[in-house]
Amino acid sequence: MKKEYYFFFIFVIASATLIGSTIAVISNMGNIVNHQSATLNDIEVKSDKSTDNTTTTNVNANKDTVTETNYELMVVSDLEQQQIDAMLKQLGKTDAQDNSQFISEFQQLNSLPATGTLDSKTLHLIITQVTLNQASRAAGRI
Repeated sequence: MKKEYYFFFIFVIASATLIGSTIAVISNMGNIVNHQSATLNDIEVKSDKSTDNTTTTNVNANKDTVTETNYELMVVSDLEQQQIDAMLKQLGKTDAQDNSQFISEFQQLNSLPATGTLDSKTLHLIITQVTLNQASRAAGRI
């Protein structure tokens, strides 16, 4: 086999690998963004076995804020709380507003139960909104 054929064969293999990888990344972009958001904020989320839809408990233990709803139990450290506060400000929260007031309004606007408590569904939506806003700014759309 000629040397040119080997180079062509290697070029075809490299091109196919690059195109396949690009298609895989593009088709899974939503999963990648969600995974990065959760990893960047280092949020620990655990399932709650409660069946009472009205149960909401806030406890401050060892400088961690524990928020419990019928959906999931979230343990948020001080650093994570600062990151959440920064995201809320990026979404339009003013210093005059209380977090629970802003979260309640955000939940109403996004068709979630307006409890005013930060649960995992609300946090996921906040992270998604902030990520999309940052991507739009980076693309020069906002």
